[in-house]
Amino acid sequence: MQIIYKNIYYKHRFIYKLRNTICTIICLLFYFSGKAQNADSVFVKNYTIEGLVHTKKNIVLQELHLQEAKWYEKNKLKSTIQIDEDQLQQLQLFKKLEIKTIPINADTVSVAYIFKESARLTFLPNLAFNDRNFNTWFNTYNADLSRLNYGGVMNLKNIGGQNRLLHVEMQNGFNLLLNAIYEVPRSTFNKNWGWGSRFTIIHSKSFSYNIKDNKQVFYKNDTARFGKEIAAHLFAIYKPNIFTAHRFFVGAGQRKIDAAISQLNPEYLGQAQTKVNYLEIKYRFTQAKNNSPVYPTIGYKLETQLMYQGLPWGKNINKNMLTSAEVFYAKLFPIKNKFYGALHTRSRIAFTNNTFLNTRALGYVGNTVRSFEYYIVHGSHYAITRADLRYKALNKTFSYHSKKINQTLPLAIYPKIFVDAGYVVANNTVNNNMANTVLRSAGFGLDFHINNNNLMRIEYGINHLAQKGVFLNFISL
Repeated sequence: MQIIYKNIYYKHRFIYKLRNTICTIICLLFYFSGKAQNADSVFVKNYTIEGLVHTKKNIVLQELHLQEAKWYEKNKLKSTIQIDEDQLQQLQLFKKLEIKTIPINADTVSVAYIFKESARLTFLPNLAFNDRNFNTWFNTYNADLSRLNYGGVMNLKNIGGQNRLLHVEMQNGFNLLLNAIYEVPRSTFNKNWGWGSRFTIIHSKSFSYNIKDNKQVFYKNDTARFGKEIAAHLFAIYKPNIFTAHRFFVGAGQRKIDAAISQLNPEYLGQAQTKVNYLEIKYRFTQAKNNSPVYPTIGYKLETQLMYQGLPWGKNINKNMLTSAEVFYAKLFPIKNKFYGALHTRSRIAFTNNTFLNTRALGYVGNTVRSFEYYIVHGSHYAITRADLRYKALNKTFSYHSKKINQTLPLAIYPKIFVDAGYVVANNTVNNNMANTVLRSAGFGLDFHINNNNLMRIEYGINHLAQKGVFLNFISL
């Protein structure tokens, strides 16, 4: 019996060794045949991460697509490294990033990611006029310095080395503003998810409480701030890839106005109310593929938003509710040589109770048909289309380096010609006669990209009312 068991043991041992030998031969055949069939391949032995001081290594690792101990076609390796570079630049944690491919032998390389971290704490002073645009402040209000707001923006980046951000904006002067945002771009349980919170307080000395001939009518109190809004939000971000983001918001707020405003315009908050509490639920989808996050010239951006704002219970029910859907799409494309084309369209469909506050359409928050900067138009639904033909006169980055300072300053200048059109659908056209009319304009101008955060536009335009002028706009990117 013992002899039988021993024979069985050696038999199985022989089969096991034979199987391993066959598998090894097959793997070697595939290995050498793969090399023979694709001589343009390279083997990435490993990669290294250098230069991190405060940033945790896992923040970089979760952005990388490159794999160690893997064969790549040379073009595929190049594109993978480019994707990694784009991902890492999106973090905005590094003032310098260099990726080196280091040969080890004829067909084997190592890849080095070399970082130089940017400053974690930044503070930028801010001086801005309270009005919708420069021309309104300069011409309508004679460049009144009392209408200026002053303050600053503080960013504390990379908290704990985990790419967490605290953004605080403080403003005094004509209006008082406090805006604080805490954001975790990638959570610990799933790198595709992030979350954050936001808290905002606004106290106002002046209110645009009504409209007359498509221009704002203000109520102002020079001694006290009589308008107040306070809001708090929580949000979650899902980013399945570098180009796409889903954002979910839920929050609550309260708006209060002086009794004098509700008497002058009972429909400002609806039914002569002086205080409104609201719940806000919002979903925003963004997809952007372009050659620059600041001043793109090639690519596209799509953004859609669904929002509900109101309070479905209590005494304020249905008095100040807003349900809306918005779409923004931009297409940027080269034409020939240094000429580029740009098409932008934005539209909104809103279902409201037509309170004054909820019907703001064109002329607010950059939703302007160019050459109509002095006007506002109210209504539930609107659409804007813009077309630009641009010429790249200058697009360079200037650098200054010393022992203590490493500063880069992008500067781009693009002359252009433009054509715009817009339309607002409104039930009420009293003092709002530009509604239900196609607004048209054309002109030429210059775009100045003057730093990483701002764009200045100087434009000469004429609208279909034969009104013309030079318009200056500063846009925060």
